[in-house]
Amino acid sequence: MDKNTPILTADYLTTEYDYIYTNLAQLKHETKTLDKVIMIVLGLTAICCGVFTLIFVGGGFLKNVCWVLLIVIGLFLVSFHDVINPSMTRTKAKKVFNANKDKFVSRNVMFYEDSVEILSDRYKGNIPYKYLYYVLEDKNVIVLYLDKNDYISVPKRLFSEKDEKSLERLRELIGQKYIRIT
Repeated sequence: MDKNTPILTADYLTTEYDYIYTNLAQLKHETKTLDKVIMIVLGLTAICCGVFTLIFVGGGFLKNVCWVLLIVIGLFLVSFHDVINPSMTRTKAKKVFNANKDKFVSRNVMFYEDSVEILSDRYKGNIPYKYLYYVLEDKNVIVLYLDKNDYISVPKRLFSEKDEKSLERLRELIGQKYIRIT
């Protein structure tokens, strides 16, 4: 392959769903497994204690309300990472996108053997892979971090099955900085 021929190209305008998927991918990456496990264990413990005391201890209306609240808190803890937090992230991302629609301009991203070239109305850059902070990929987006807080998101809806070999080549070129999340 010629050095000037891109491995993969993406010409797109970020949609609301692309922005939401980017935020969800970032959330998945930031969520630590240990935190998730601790929340689930605490939640299940609260549910079990609440159900046990409600059934076997009881103790009048006010105590029963407390046991039901304990069960509700347990359900909240169990569902936080898989339901509640992603829902809040979707809602927030949708609001941010709608408030800043004019800032989402069309982009052309070209991946070469040694760098990525990004072109838009506001930005033009050619960044060698070794200078990328890291790259996240999930089933919907590829997020290229230029530094800790600045990123470019490329929706995977642009790529077909025949682009899978090119994506695999890109993963090889970027190496350990390429993080696939599920």
